[in-house]
Amino acid sequence: MVLIAPPQSYRITPYLNAIRQLGATALLVSSGKYSLVSELAQGIHVDFADAKVVDHIIRHLKGTPPQAVLGTDERSVEIAALVASAFGLAYNKPQGALLARRKDLARLCLKNAGLP
Repeated sequence: MVLIAPPQSYRITPYLNAIRQLGATALLVSSGKYSLVSELAQGIHVDFADAKVVDHIIRHLKGTPPQAVLGTDERSVEIAALVASAFGLAYNKPQGALLARRKDLARLCLKNAGLP
């Protein structure tokens, strides 16, 4: 399973514990070099601000496609959706993930749909 999380996230440990309880292994994708503790999970370092972050993750995973991709926060949920879609996995639509983190766009979407 791929877990995408910012390095300061308090959610990393509970997610890793849940993944372990499922008997799965985790690959932690994070923007912090020092959050990738090998005793907890294997990992790769990315720059979440890079426009090609999704492509970078997909290239890294090509040899061993994941069974699931999870995001832990607003930004990583959108990235996780894009990565999961590239591998044909179940995912939330990237547009939905974007609207969940961008209230201004969500309000505009609701307005355009004729909803308050």
